[in-house]
Amino acid sequence: MAMGNGEPRLYRYIMTSDDGIAPCIDGGLITLATCKPVVRRVARPGDWVMGFFGKGYAPGTLAWAARIAGKREPFDYERAYRPRADAVYREGHSQRALFLPSLLATTV
Repeated sequence: MAMGNGEPRLYRYIMTSDDGIAPCIDGGLITLATCKPVVRRVARPGDWVMGFFGKGYAPGTLAWAARIAGKREPFDYERAYRPRADAVYREGHSQRALFLPSLLATTV
């Protein structure tokens, strides 16, 4: 949802599964590299993403919130973060990965 011209925007992410790839929460960094292509395309540094648990949890149960720190081209991301589960894209892929420093993460 846009907050206005130049203002940070807020995106909602409802997690349908928790397989460690989408989103990938590892080492204090939340990344959206294989999921949410529209968010990855339009979000800017300074925008926020809030991740909510899906089925099996009370509606609106917050799992994590993060502020976007930057974007990297997928092949740059894969080279820099190769050990991460979501570093799957190789050079030539057209999507961008969003880097989100972990601000809030809850585990159940």
